[in-house]
Amino acid sequence: MQFRDVLDQVERRTTLSPEEPYQLLLAKRSRGGITPREILRGKDILTPIQFHVHEGDFLISRRQIVHGACGLVPPTLHGAIVSHQYAAFTAKPPLLLKFFNYFTHTQYFQQVCFHSSIGVDVEKMVLKLDNWLSTLMCLPPVEEQQRIAALLDSSEALIKVLGSHLEALTARKRAVVEQLLRDVLPSDSCDGSTTLGAVARVITDRADEGNGSICVDLENIAAGAGCLIQRDDKRAPSGKKLRFRENDVLYGRLRPYLHKFWLANQQGSCSGEIWVLRSNCSLLIPRLLFYIVQGSAFARAANVMSGSKMPRADWRLVSRLPIALPNLHRQEEITGYLAACDSEMDLLRRRQESQQKLHDQLIIELTRPVNGL
Repeated sequence: MQFRDVLDQVERRTTLSPEEPYQLLLAKRSRGGITPREILRGKDILTPIQFHVHEGDFLISRRQIVHGACGLVPPTLHGAIVSHQYAAFTAKPPLLLKFFNYFTHTQYFQQVCFHSSIGVDVEKMVLKLDNWLSTLMCLPPVEEQQRIAALLDSSEALIKVLGSHLEALTARKRAVVEQLLRDVLPSDSCDGSTTLGAVARVITDRADEGNGSICVDLENIAAGAGCLIQRDDKRAPSGKKLRFRENDVLYGRLRPYLHKFWLANQQGSCSGEIWVLRSNCSLLIPRLLFYIVQGSAFARAANVMSGSKMPRADWRLVSRLPIALPNLHRQEEITGYLAACDSEMDLLRRRQESQQKLHDQLIIELTRPVNGL
């Protein structure tokens, strides 16, 4: 059967009242779901032709569907409005929209959307609904659709629970970092025993070409997480490369508000847009430096930036950060506790990533018979 045999396009046109408020919505790319935009009065909405959507409608953005912009309208957006650049559908038997929504995550569906769109540039392609509705699909029985959707719902719910636990643990760790660093990083009004620049420095040693070690660019450091984002190749960062060694702390100086940091567990090279921070180990253990850069005091100093188009942190300012160093034994106690928090977070993060991979594979396997090819 074709999409048009099980999908019914609905158009609930509305007349905008100038003073009445209307909820607008957005279909996020990469199947990120349907989310709210701003609430505007009718006179402030530039496109006069608008349509209501209802809870449970399957909604696609004609201009963004090649990027995966589609999803089910949630209960909170029942009655929101969209322009003619969107298309809303309800299901006809024997299709369950909950099942179809998972089917949109498949490569086959994404290919169908691309080949059913026209345009000279991928950012300007528009879906031709008639072509799209002619797509072939082989639906399983309703009972099987229900079982598949229920299984994937459970998997998705577990991913969300793990994500919530990770967010809570991250917030707790952030609070603990601030608490434990309170005596290490006194307020600006206090006189520290020294400054950060006296116990740590920026290393600017140039890296050798083709040494085969790990190469780190800004895009490879996860924002606010203190870990690397895996990549498939060992392509060197563009531009000037700096050499780092194990236990150096890497910190993204370009757009420091992104808060990118990593404690190196091996030697390698990195982009010149990354600070390579090395502590004087007789005064400051490297892992404590790693936690210092995560603190709010360091962030405030780093975000006093120079440059407007490409803002960068200024080490001359950051190095003046007052610091009251505890003895090395106390430093080990502080970092030992925080390292335990990191280990718990890493375990939870790996479990979440593993569940996400399983979820993605389940979608592929359970919807494979639907492909019309």
